[in-house]
Amino acid sequence: PAGGTLIAVKGAPEAVLSRCTQVQGPQGPRPMTEADRRRILGVGSDLAAKALRVLAVAQRNQSGPPKSLEAQELERELIFVGLIGMMDPPRPEVRAAVERCAAAGVRPVMITGDHRITAAAIARRIGILPEDAEGTGACEGAEIDGLTDEELKDFVEGISVYARGSPE
Repeated sequence: PAGGTLIAVKGAPEAVLSRCTQVQGPQGPRPMTEADRRRILGVGSDLAAKALRVLAVAQRNQSGPPKSLEAQELERELIFVGLIGMMDPPRPEVRAAVERCAAAGVRPVMITGDHRITAAAIARRIGILPEDAEGTGACEGAEIDGLTDEELKDFVEGISVYARGSPE
């Protein structure tokens, strides 16, 4: 109403938190501490372990319009507002399809933009990873970026879930 601009940002918790300098508290925004960051990421990991897709939300109020619409200008000095955990269950027929693939000798692999913990939880739910697979069989896309072709050949044998993947 006073001619200001509300800048709202949502995205992966680690990405949004890297742009936050404050956290919204009961009495208003306060400086964000490393303990706050660890606590927020821990809550996000707990949500992800329940196979929820997790988004962080942050904002910044600015007097007047932004100087530019570039992310570097808009997504800075944010106030962390909260986390959102969303259930996006796999379609009912997926588990049976994974079982048919395995019975035919085909090893199903999952590639997703989700967080590693979320991806592994979903992969366990649909049978791509065994229920007792804690942290094994899943990696993040960034882990394979620096591998040579020869290293990649050996690496992929033990991986069934690629998280935080990108189209590239």
